[in-house]
Amino acid sequence: MIENKKNITILTGAGLTAGKNFFGVTTAGLTKAFISYNHTDLTDDKELMFFIYSEYCFWNKLDPTKLDDNLSKINFETILQMIEELFSYVEDVERTHHKHKFQNSVKNTIYSLNRRLFFRINQVRNPKWKDLSYFFIEKIYNHLIDEIVRHLNPHNKDTNNVGMLGFKDFLNTQFDKNTHSRRVYTLNYDNWLNRYDNYFDGFVNDKFDFKEVINNRITDCHYNLHGCILWHRQSVCEKLAEPEERKHIQSFDGYTISREALLPSPIISGYNKLTRINSSPLLEIFHSLTSDCVTANKVLIIGYSFSDPHINNNLKFIDKGTKVIVVVYYDKSCLTDTKSDFYRMTWGLSDIFAVQFSNLVIRNELNHTVDSDDGRVSVFINGIGQTFYDEYPKI
Repeated sequence: MIENKKNITILTGAGLTAGKNFFGVTTAGLTKAFISYNHTDLTDDKELMFFIYSEYCFWNKLDPTKLDDNLSKINFETILQMIEELFSYVEDVERTHHKHKFQNSVKNTIYSLNRRLFFRINQVRNPKWKDLSYFFIEKIYNHLIDEIVRHLNPHNKDTNNVGMLGFKDFLNTQFDKNTHSRRVYTLNYDNWLNRYDNYFDGFVNDKFDFKEVINNRITDCHYNLHGCILWHRQSVCEKLAEPEERKHIQSFDGYTISREALLPSPIISGYNKLTRINSSPLLEIFHSLTSDCVTANKVLIIGYSFSDPHINNNLKFIDKGTKVIVVVYYDKSCLTDTKSDFYRMTWGLSDIFAVQFSNLVIRNELNHTVDSDDGRVSVFINGIGQTFYDEYPKI
């Protein structure tokens, strides 16, 4: 009976598709692509983006040459957020003429940094318009969104991707669709499962169906929590056959609650996510995630760093009796290194799920699994792939 299907709720982050058998698109790779990005449509200055990156490092006392060490403090999302902040600052000065708003606010550091960035951009931008600098800054932002799409789109079309085919087979084997509702939520921007294994993505005839997303709790779904490269955002969200190039789009996406201007995008990146999820279709998708967290019989979290507070708050709704399995990739040396990122992650898990990890050791008879004291949360530390699929039945 359909009513008796078990709910398996799955959350995937960048760590799902970063592996060599998957897409190979990493935070470090995108960050390096941003820093080295240049285009004659913007400027002849090939180091404009590196200048923006270096300015952030200067203000935060970071060494800009140590990119990999800085990723937890500045990455491609940080750079996008800097562009958004700069757009908001310039828009406020040029469009609404609140020339002293930021100077007299808690954002005075951003104000000082933005003045430096604004001065440099006006030196090098092409064409050298006299006015409407915020249009040019939006163009930079759109170029960077296009760069993300450029890295992702070829993989999104690849029907033979070894990693995704293996993941699809794992879901079909362990969570048979006749007995389970496979409720997949991703923080990534692709829609591979929707295209190649018939998961519902929220769209009917390429139009977003908000009633179906809110009311249907049993269909196999794959929802993009932070948008998708194939979305076209307008009053009614549409799905495109191919991503639209945003380089030459000029539009406006309203304001945050503090009246700071937002830039439109088919994907959410940067740090204004909490504001952006309050509009369709993201609002309905987050409503669905909340409902599934409450009713899930089992939760599987793959490749998520637990760095998004709005996601973590949803995970707190998971029932205390529900088994949670977290899949990440760490070397086993992390188990004895109290300064490792793995230790910091277990502290986060303790807060989210109200569990303790007093003894970080591999469970007997398993190879890569560490359990919380009560066994409710298990962490598989060797990443997604065949080793996890083999060990999963024993976890």
